[in-house]
Amino acid sequence: TVLDYAGIDMQQGVAYDGVSLRPFVEEAGTVPSRCLYHWRERSLYAVRCGSLKAHFITRSGFDFSDRGTVHDPPIVFNIDSDPAEAHPLVVNGKDLSQDELQFMIDIAAKHRAEVQEDKSPSKYLSQSISVMPCCGRSNAKETADIPRIWRHCTCDRYD
Repeated sequence: TVLDYAGIDMQQGVAYDGVSLRPFVEEAGTVPSRCLYHWRERSLYAVRCGSLKAHFITRSGFDFSDRGTVHDPPIVFNIDSDPAEAHPLVVNGKDLSQDELQFMIDIAAKHRAEVQEDKSPSKYLSQSISVMPCCGRSNAKETADIPRIWRHCTCDRYD
C-alpha cells in the first residue's frame, strides 16, 4: 500500500507477502481475499484463510527451551465463532470437512514452497543485548541450544 501511494514499482519476479489496499481506501472496494501466514523464526506455525486458522506447530510463549509441538494433521479453529481458539474443530463433515482440512494443508505446503530461504545475515546480530527485548546484560547467560541471535540474551525466569 505504501509503495503504491509512493508510486514505487514493485520488482518483477519477486513474491511479496502483501497487496495494495489503495483501491479499498480510495474506492471503498472490497479487501482482497487472501490467506495470512504466521511464521516464527524460519517455521510456518499457522495459516488463516477466511474464518479458519490451522496450527501446524504450537509453542508456549517465547521460551526457547520449548521446541514446539508439530501437529499432523494441524489443529484447526473457526476464529469467527471461537476467537480465543479454545475449541478445535473436528473433521466430521459438520464442524470441518476433509476438503477444508486438506485445503489448509495444501495452501500451507504451497506457501512454504514459494518462500525462499533467506540467506542474508540477521538484522539482529549487530545489536547490543542491552537493547534486545528480554533482559539486561547482568542477567544474560550463554546458552548453546537456542538460536544464535538470542544466544547472549536469555534470562532465568526466576531472576
